[in-house]
Amino acid sequence: MRYYEYKYVIEPERLSYALALMESLYGGTDPFPAGMVHSIYFDTVPLTCYQQCVNGSERKSKYRIRWYEGGQVQAQIKEKDLVGVSKMKGALAMTAPTATAHLPSFWQQLPFVAGHGDNVAMQARSAMMGPLLPLLRVSYYRRRYRSFDFRMNIDSAIAVEMTGRHPAGRVAKTMIPMAVMEIKTTQERPVLPFATAMVLRQDSFSKYMLGIKLLTGEHDVLNRYVTVKGIY
Repeated sequence: MRYYEYKYVIEPERLSYALALMESLYGGTDPFPAGMVHSIYFDTVPLTCYQQCVNGSERKSKYRIRWYEGGQVQAQIKEKDLVGVSKMKGALAMTAPTATAHLPSFWQQLPFVAGHGDNVAMQARSAMMGPLLPLLRVSYYRRRYRSFDFRMNIDSAIAVEMTGRHPAGRVAKTMIPMAVMEIKTTQERPVLPFATAMVLRQDSFSKYMLGIKLLTGEHDVLNRYVTVKGIY
């Protein structure tokens, strides 16, 4: 599955209005309109995936397991390059991990369900990366909307926590105070009039990168998202 992805940062004081506008326009358009999302991100010992984000690499990869409340646990590889985003998924034979200590030590040890989704391709791809260890847990509340080929969501109450299972990890957790609107579409340059109505600015926003930076003490990483009132 390949698509384009656009992100718009929502400051806390603008979240209520953004939600009200999206509900008035697109409320009820997604079969799963709202719920908690949980992800655990894996990375190599030298933090290859994290460094791709920090360095602005043309090609970025993220390895994660993800589950929704009461849903199947999936392994996912998300890859982004200059021509868009692609994602591979495969089911895992495990229940939602209530504690990261219950996870296998490495991505390559995850219990993939045979013959489900892209699991064979994902295992081959991960082998080229080398050992991938669980590093960061991210949880947030997602509201979902659809219109034509647009898949839109607003993620808020974003909590990040290091697992302590990775050499770069530590016992720490915090919140990312901003919300983010993510739009996925097959259109390369879509017209998004509601983004203007919400007075939002398109920007990069990686929960994974921001989470690690905040948990390692780089609190000024959020400064870029704070606007001077009246500028836009």
